[in-house]
Amino acid sequence: MKKKNEIFLSNVEENLKNDKSGQFRNKTMNVLLEEALRIKSLKQKNNTPEEYNKIDGVLTALVASMEVIDKRWKMFHEKKSK
Repeated sequence: MKKKNEIFLSNVEENLKNDKSGQFRNKTMNVLLEEALRIKSLKQKNNTPEEYNKIDGVLTALVASMEVIDKRWKMFHEKKSK
């Protein structure tokens, strides 16, 4: 349920906020992990330096995306112990 003054940067963020069970988070994390593993396997092949850098950049972006998804979900759903 969206508050009147609440603004989300994306549908993913809104879905994470509404995902109390963690099911959406887990599904999204699994998709990102599978793609990261696929991209990582490309690093093992003979690549030009340009190809290697592109592959490495995509892999870095996927890992960063996973971290953001996890942190945003936790921010919405984990109780703060203060």
